[in-house]
Amino acid sequence: MIKFSNGVKEVFKQEAPVKTTITVTEKTNDYYATAPAKPNNRIDTWGSRFRYQDRTISERDLHDMLLKTNNKQIMGFVGQAKDAKSIQYIGFAAIPLGITSYIFLIKSTGIFSSSGGYGRFDSGDLAISAVCAAAAITCPIISGVSKSNRNKYNRQAIKIYNEKF
Repeated sequence: MIKFSNGVKEVFKQEAPVKTTITVTEKTNDYYATAPAKPNNRIDTWGSRFRYQDRTISERDLHDMLLKTNNKQIMGFVGQAKDAKSIQYIGFAAIPLGITSYIFLIKSTGIFSSSGGYGRFDSGDLAISAVCAAAAITCPIISGVSKSNRNKYNRQAIKIYNEKF
C-alpha cells in the first residue's frame, strides 16, 4: 500500500505466480531403440589432424593405431609418411643458406678487402654464393613436396584401414 500526502491510498494485491507445464513427447523408432550400438572405427581426415570414434587424434596416435593392425600395406605407407615428415624439415635450411649466399655475394665484390675500398672481383666467392642461393630456393620446394607426399601416404593408409577394418 502507498499512502500519498493528499490522503489517497493505493493498495496492491499480490498475485500468485503462473505455473506453466510443458509436456514433451518423444517419437522413437523401436528398431533404433533396441539395436546395439556399433562403434565407428572409421578414420577421417580433419585438417591436419584425424578423427576416430568422434574424437580428434594426432598424427602420432594415428600411426600408432595403424601400425597395430600389422597390415603390410598400411605399415609401408606409415613408414613412408614418417620418412617424408623427417625430410619435410629441410625447408628450415633455406634461412642459413640464404644468409650465406648473401655474405659470399658481398664478399665476391671485394668490398671487404684489406686494401680499403673495392678490391678485386672474386669469382670463387660468387660461385659459392650462387650454389647457396640455389640450395636456399630448392630447400622449401623439397619441403613442400615432402609434406604433400606425407599427406598422400597418410590418406592411402587410412583408405586401406577404412576398407579392411
